[in-house]
Amino acid sequence: MAEAKPDGYTLLIGTSIMSIVPAMYDKLPYDPLNSLLAVAHFTTIPMIVVVPADGPKTIEELVALLRKEPGKHSYGSPGNGSLIHMGSLLFAQRAGGEALHVPYRGSAPAMQDTLAGRHAFQIDTLGSSKGFIDAGRLRILAVCTNERMAALPDVPTVKERTGFPLEVVTWYLIFAPAGTPQPIVDKLSTSINQAIKAPAIVEKAKALGMEMVQSTPESSKKFYEGQIALWAPIVKASGAKVE
Repeated sequence: MAEAKPDGYTLLIGTSIMSIVPAMYDKLPYDPLNSLLAVAHFTTIPMIVVVPADGPKTIEELVALLRKEPGKHSYGSPGNGSLIHMGSLLFAQRAGGEALHVPYRGSAPAMQDTLAGRHAFQIDTLGSSKGFIDAGRLRILAVCTNERMAALPDVPTVKERTGFPLEVVTWYLIFAPAGTPQPIVDKLSTSINQAIKAPAIVEKAKALGMEMVQSTPESSKKFYEGQIALWAPIVKASGAKVE
């Protein structure tokens, strides 16, 4: 992608893992900040804190548990360096506690052990957890964003109940190769912003816990750089390595 012709016909839909990967590798075959041009940050998916049905009733209870018994309780993830791994680690750190990370080969087995009560909590998306929440097998405690989700207006944010901020989101951002002329980048950005305002897209996104974002190339670049800066020290501190 980074070596593609910068003519606006080759684009990349990047995800949140792109902000974690640079800190996990000593060297990448591309420059994560300078090889790609951010065109449009078009959607964000807030992460949520869920627990087994018989787990803590509130986010305050979960925080108290992690503080009282540091290292005794665990959380699962799809693997080392995943957003769920890093988000759960950050939550435990901000809570002033400690929890054991148990990596799996994929989201499904991690979730199955959480449902079975083998883990104290998990950071996940509403789309992945909703069926289990509706069935009473998971309890949602809080949203990992500074503001409540439109799809979950009655669920508090972590900060509301604990006092510490926690912003963990999955995101999608469209990139073009570096060197793409600015008029092309601007035209693409405008077209994307128009497309995602369609009522059908907005409603479908809301049902899945996704929030559509109106952006500019400048705001998209700032967001992407901010995500890399956020996760770099957390990844390094975690000791996560590529498997």
